[in-house]
Amino acid sequence: MAITFAEHLDLLDLHGRAAVASLAQLGPTDTLPPQGVPVHPATREHWATLEIWAWSLEHPGLHWSGRPEPTPPPDHAALVAAIGSELTRLEEGLLAAGPDTAIDFFGTPGTTGQVARLLAHEAIGVAHAASLAAGRVTPDLSPAVATDGVDRALAHWAEPDAHVAWRPDPVVLRATDTARSWYLECGSSSRGDHAAFRPTGTRAPGAIVSTDAATLLWWMHGYPTADSLLEVSSSDDLLLRALRQGLGHDVDPAPRRRGWWRG
Repeated sequence: MAITFAEHLDLLDLHGRAAVASLAQLGPTDTLPPQGVPVHPATREHWATLEIWAWSLEHPGLHWSGRPEPTPPPDHAALVAAIGSELTRLEEGLLAAGPDTAIDFFGTPGTTGQVARLLAHEAIGVAHAASLAAGRVTPDLSPAVATDGVDRALAHWAEPDAHVAWRPDPVVLRATDTARSWYLECGSSSRGDHAAFRPTGTRAPGAIVSTDAATLLWWMHGYPTADSLLEVSSSDDLLLRALRQGLGHDVDPAPRRRGWWRG
């Protein structure tokens, strides 16, 4: 079942406030999982994202790049407090606009419903990382919300026009608790330094990754996942590697065929 605009606003509020509470427990030099990013720059980036969208809602028809550059809050405590203020500003702006107001969405025509969905999952991701780092309980995700997160992330991260060698067989990601499947074509550059994926049609897969929707979502984001929670089958290890690299996971260098001139 699709998540509604009102539900996305509730998620933005619940997880956004949870993120604020957890970030307030952390110091600026602490780090956030899964990649060990320092708290202060990550918090500043989150604040900047919220501020840009709040400004855009208040100035329909104008692009955020033309606004006066805001001054970031001076320290970590002020930055966390500012995130709380931006959440209130966003919630009020989205409620006033409703789901169908036109807005620029990453350079293409979009709607405020898309913005609410984007920011709900931004808040979910930040709350998850900050709560884990602070030793706090992460708000639960229902299977439907986690599935919505997987769907949004895959669409947002896909690179359909990437200059890679696309492999013929797809990877299938399966959410066992919502019966959703995503078929992805994956490919790597000739040097192996870039990989990408894009949605594709249903056909026999070369690899399958299967688990519940929430575990699948956090696996995609690079969080360590117990082998007992994740079912992976593959007839092509390079295919699965290309997917993981396209998701931004840390992967070992791909084996390279020795050139004839090297002996």
